[in-house]
Amino acid sequence: MKLFYRSYGEGDALMLLHGMYGSSDNWNSLAKYWSAYMNVIAVDLRNHGNSPHTQTHTYHDMCDDLLELMIDLSIEKTSFLGHSMGGKTAMTFALKHPTKVNKLIIADVSPRSYNDMLQLSPEMIPHNELITKLLKIDFPLLNNRAQVETEIRKFLPSEKSVQFFMKNVKREKDDTFSWKFNIQAISNSINDLFTSLHETVPFPINGYQNIQALFLKGDHSDYIRAEDEKIIRYFFPKSEIKTVCNACHWVHADNPDFVRDAVQTFLLEPK
Repeated sequence: MKLFYRSYGEGDALMLLHGMYGSSDNWNSLAKYWSAYMNVIAVDLRNHGNSPHTQTHTYHDMCDDLLELMIDLSIEKTSFLGHSMGGKTAMTFALKHPTKVNKLIIADVSPRSYNDMLQLSPEMIPHNELITKLLKIDFPLLNNRAQVETEIRKFLPSEKSVQFFMKNVKREKDDTFSWKFNIQAISNSINDLFTSLHETVPFPINGYQNIQALFLKGDHSDYIRAEDEKIIRYFFPKSEIKTVCNACHWVHADNPDFVRDAVQTFLLEPK
C-alpha cells in the first residue's frame, strides 16, 4: 500500500508513527524541529489520515506498508518514533526487520497485551464503547461541523479529546461528513491491535535485542506500568525508560518540550 507521508529535512531517517485515530499532522511542530538534524518522515498509517482505507488493519499489514515506503524512498535503515498503536507497530517492525532499524523511541506503550484496556481508554471511556459510539454517528443527518461537534460532545468528556476527533472529520464530495479514519476496519481488528508482542510476532528474527530503545512514559498515564519493565527489557535489553512529567497518554502533546529534547538527545548520541 502506498502511504501518505510528510517529509522534512535531510540526513538519517526518522519515521514518526501516530496512534489510533491519529495522523501525521499530529507531529508537525516536532517534526519541523527535528528536521534540522535529520530527515523526518511523518506517516499516515493505513486507514488513517490521507492514506488509503482497506479492510484489514493488523500490525503485520502496517509493517508491510512501512517496508514498501522505505523501498520507495530508497531508505535502507531508519529510526522509528511511534506513539501507542504506532509504537506497537514500530516494535513489531523491529522484531521482523531488525537490520532495517537504527533506534526506537516508543511513546507511552509497552510490548504487553492491552486487552484490559479494551474496557478503559485514556479518556476514561471503554474503548469498545467509544468505537460503538463513533460508528453510530449518523453523518448524513448532520448539516455542519457544529452539529458534528455536538454529537461528539455527547460521549467525550474532555475538550482536548473533542478537538482531537474533530480534526478527523472531513467533508465528502457530496457535502456530507465522514471520519478520516476507517472506523470499521479498526473495529474489526481491535482485538488484534491490543494483543502482546509475543502474540503478534511469536518467532522474531535474531538481532532485535541489539536495538537501542527509549520508552517515554506519561506520569499520569497507565499505559506503561512498573511491572512492564520486565517485558520491555526482555524484547529490548538496550532500552531506557523516561517519565514525561505532567503528561497523560499523549505525551508529545502534553509536554512537547520534554519529548523534543529527549528524542533529540537519544537520536544524536552515538550508538
